[in-house]
Amino acid sequence: MDHLAQLRRNAQELDIPPQVADWLLGFARPRIVLHRDGQPRHGAGPAATTGPIAGYLGGDPMLPADVEWSGFPHFIAAVDGAALPSGVLDIPFPADGTLLFFANAGELAWGTDAHGRDVSDTYGRIVYVPPGTPTAARTPGPDHPPFRAERVPLRYEIAWTMPGHNSPEYLQLTGKARDLFDKYRGCEIGHPSPASAGVLAIGGHSTVVQEHPLDGLYPPGCELDFDDDVEAAAARCPDDLPLPPRPGPQVAPDAEWVALAELKDHLNWGKTPTITFWTVRRDHLAARHFDQVLYQLDLND
Repeated sequence: MDHLAQLRRNAQELDIPPQVADWLLGFARPRIVLHRDGQPRHGAGPAATTGPIAGYLGGDPMLPADVEWSGFPHFIAAVDGAALPSGVLDIPFPADGTLLFFANAGELAWGTDAHGRDVSDTYGRIVYVPPGTPTAARTPGPDHPPFRAERVPLRYEIAWTMPGHNSPEYLQLTGKARDLFDKYRGCEIGHPSPASAGVLAIGGHSTVVQEHPLDGLYPPGCELDFDDDVEAAAARCPDDLPLPPRPGPQVAPDAEWVALAELKDHLNWGKTPTITFWTVRRDHLAARHFDQVLYQLDLND
């Protein structure tokens, strides 16, 4: 399914003039969404069971001998970079090797560490295994039951996403650019239902329950103001043309923080809406410095 074409159809249904729709879709970002077999997709119908397997959810991780792991944080999923379509994402996601995602799927811990970070945000990481590296299945210790004992295959689809009202891409808009975006409800063009979000999403604009994963990661001087008075914004912007320029990056491109991946799963906390994020600086991702990845939970507690 051509999801960028779907965004255009969404814009037509919202009665957005074609020139404005083209301007709005300049904010769209691609993402790769991984699904379990039969899970609802961004498009209509269940996920295919015949597509290529790009990763798996649960089971025992395949780890090199020199990687320490006792079973915590819990192993969540693995993604094979070579199995994903090339040239789709706008972040330098590895084109080969395997990324192993770890998170806290047990009891939540509260409080802050010595650096002032929420303790719950320190229980996750990504391990990158270069192609050709010898690995073996690692079973978690008796004190840490697995997140999912059975390994479940994940298959991918490509989706296009729009920024939400609490994303940095939206909040950095000012003047007519902000008013025009609000006037035509740009956030709604690409807002999928939670059931359509898949299991693991790579790249794109993030889905947020309460806090954006990039909140607080921008350097001083990049203050992001918020104004949700949509009707007032539309009144301030009676004329669409000329279209305003889209803002450039707030920081040097290499130093930009990006949402690498997000997991949509309740983990083992009942029905609490939970999204797990792994974020990283663009230059660290390009250099495969996965020890620099930050982990964050966004949950409605």
